[in-house]
Amino acid sequence: MTTTYKTSGKLTHPVNDLNAAREFLREHGKGIHGYIYPDEAKPGVHSVTWDLLDDQTWKVVLIADHELPVPQLRLLSEWISGQNSDGLGEGFEQQPFAEHWDEHERWDEEREEAIGTMSSFDWETNPCTLTEVQP
Repeated sequence: MTTTYKTSGKLTHPVNDLNAAREFLREHGKGIHGYIYPDEAKPGVHSVTWDLLDDQTWKVVLIADHELPVPQLRLLSEWISGQNSDGLGEGFEQQPFAEHWDEHERWDEEREEAIGTMSSFDWETNPCTLTEVQP
């Protein structure tokens, strides 16, 4: 019997194209595939996927072949946080759907252009703690 875990959080800014952002996560956010995580965290993990619930709320769902021990869940939470900050998250925030402009844009005098911000995962404040989803 499989066991499902989840974690969630907020993006720093809303994405400007929810469908494009979800498609990016479908293609790049398949956890085990494409991103390296600690060997000691692998046993029993079937899949890890990222998705957006809305334009500013994300979730990660992990499916395991069995209930995972707490130390392994901690490693996986750290790995998810790391992906949110560097791996997947870095690629995410460089996409056009992550560009965020508001009425208080900053102006770069030297380059003579506006400086916008980007939509990023809340990795600095979110430990990405995985909790078991009850059936």
